Amino acid sequence: MPLTLLPLAAGFFCRAALVTRPSGTSDHDAYAAVVLSCLLTLAAAAAVLGLRLLGRRRCPTRRRFISRAAETDRWLSRSAG
Repeated sequence: MPLTLLPLAAGFFCRAALVTRPSGTSDHDAYAAVVLSCLLTLAAAAAVLGLRLLGRRRCPTRRRFISRAAETDRWLSRSAG
């Protein structure tokens, strides 16, 4: 679920940075909003990348867990039968 929502959030913040227009050279609040939107876009994109890399790294662990569960299941079915 987060891998679906985080890119959408990044897109929202990126669009907010592109749409926000300062009303003049002294509009520091608009410039701050653009900078904040850019930082939030980068943070969301980095979170997606980190979660994807973490998911790839944990794959062998999941396989080991599934194979152990299958062995336990076979052992239980042999002892019950």
